[in-house]
Amino acid sequence: MDAAFLALAGAATALATGVGAVPVFLLGERADRLRPFLWGTAVGLMGVASVVGLLLPALDEDGGATVGAGVLVGALFLLASRHLLAGRDVHVGKLRGAGVRESLLVFGVLLVHSLPEGFAIGTAYASDTEGLALFVILAIGLQNVPEGTSVAIPMASAGFGRAQQFWAAVLTSAPQPVGAVIRTSRSRRSPGSCLSRSRSRLARC
Repeated sequence: MDAAFLALAGAATALATGVGAVPVFLLGERADRLRPFLWGTAVGLMGVASVVGLLLPALDEDGGATVGAGVLVGALFLLASRHLLAGRDVHVGKLRGAGVRESLLVFGVLLVHSLPEGFAIGTAYASDTEGLALFVILAIGLQNVPEGTSVAIPMASAGFGRAQQFWAAVLTSAPQPVGAVIRTSRSRRSPGSCLSRSRSRLARC
């Protein structure tokens, strides 16, 4: 039942990403004019949610060195991805150009980073800190909304359709339920692990 609950929680956070794409295709051509504002809003929301919902709980659970190493790995991955795609002729179907390249970069980075977010959900669920799991799930769900916006913005400019924008946004968060289940299963098998069965309170023993 723990796995089923975590899979559902991860699926809900993934669908929240699709919600973030909705304002972009509803705005239509106005989305291009509002691009700086939409980017800024997405960055602001993701930044606050990342710090409050992920970084601070991670620092509470473990030392700064481990968290710092994770931040460094993430930054290096982003830089490497940009370097790999720079100047390449990327196309999806008949669509090609800088907009498609930017869409692919945003999609790829968010897809890969969703797996550690799933690990964060699983770790919080297995933690002995009462209420941490609910807090992390809500924080990631909130952060996923502007992530969906950041996926849809370049896709809209590149000519992708509404359905493509929505499902691409959802797909970037698909690894979250997988990561949550994997991490919790590992925690349950670890010595000293004490998952509580009280899902109503999301408490830990």
